[in-house]
Amino acid sequence: MRSARCEVHGASPARNVDMCYSIYLSTNSCEDLSQLKSEEFSLVRLPLSNESDYLDEIDNSEEAQLLRLLSYSNNWYLSGKHGGCSCHFRHTEAGYHPTTKVTSMPYFSVPEDWSPEDPEEVESTVAFYDAIVQILAAGHQVEILDAWTGTKPTRIRSIPVALSKVPREKFRFFNGFRFILEA
Repeated sequence: MRSARCEVHGASPARNVDMCYSIYLSTNSCEDLSQLKSEEFSLVRLPLSNESDYLDEIDNSEEAQLLRLLSYSNNWYLSGKHGGCSCHFRHTEAGYHPTTKVTSMPYFSVPEDWSPEDPEEVESTVAFYDAIVQILAAGHQVEILDAWTGTKPTRIRSIPVALSKVPREKFRFFNGFRFILEA
């Protein structure tokens, strides 16, 4: 599915973090998504998979292994309003009950009083959601992958997500999941 190739410069800030979330966006759009930057987030262009210097540098890295899970050539790293990692967004995990050994799927929901969330993380996530809706409305394909440092590619699960069925106030990232987004 790797398609349109765009000119790229720079490297991923993800390589400079120890224990953090990393959110990657993959798309067939050649638009400069760094222009979608807001006070709440920024998108940093990752070099194309065919750029040999970059591949030589990261080929066996965790980041390279995760990027290979994405379908498109145009990949971006999502940074929060404070720069660096992707921690300053709404994230949730799959649940696991040790007694029953049952794993529950994460789900989309508004912030709950019994589980307070940082208002800045909520604002950043909503701002990013709005940007993704614009990209999809322009007819482009988009995938998002959310992973904690050290997550093995074999642990990433892929699911389709129709944003038309997930209101912006309920949207959040699922750690260890790749979203295949639809408008």
